[in-house]
Amino acid sequence: MPVLDSWKAVLGEAGEPAPEVDWAAVESDLGTALPTDYRVLVDNYRVLNIGDFLSVFRPVGGEDEFSLREFADQTLTNFRGLREDLPSDFPHPLYPEPGGLLPWGVTDNNDFLCWLVQGEPDQWPVVVTDVGNWWTHHGNMQSFLVGVLTGDVRCPIFPDDFPDENYVQS
Repeated sequence: MPVLDSWKAVLGEAGEPAPEVDWAAVESDLGTALPTDYRVLVDNYRVLNIGDFLSVFRPVGGEDEFSLREFADQTLTNFRGLREDLPSDFPHPLYPEPGGLLPWGVTDNNDFLCWLVQGEPDQWPVVVTDVGNWWTHHGNMQSFLVGVLTGDVRCPIFPDDFPDENYVQS
């Protein structure tokens, strides 16, 4: 199934057009290419908040929202501080370290959704953490989110009631 069709199957039609993204500038600024599934999501959905619980950051922020880079920088700065104090609590390096975590989303419970930057971007696994617990989905962002929303993937860090049968993407 094409990437956009897979997104539409769980998120519905995109609605209002998303702002255009200068992907070359974004990827240059981050120092890495980004996965196709993320690019398709951002190119087609203006804002992504699922069930008023899970948010995916766009590469360029708006008036009152972080960009992917701002969110990643802030999160990684916090993670580095925690790792200095509790190095054994961090099972993965932090981007831009080789094979490091690159945050792309967050939940209302302060669970962080990250890519594990290993290999080709379209193959990056997803790591979910509340910093006390770590869980890895050995598939890409789309297989993780589609799986969570269809009930085929169960992230043990997420609450049992997410998503409910009436989750709404806004």
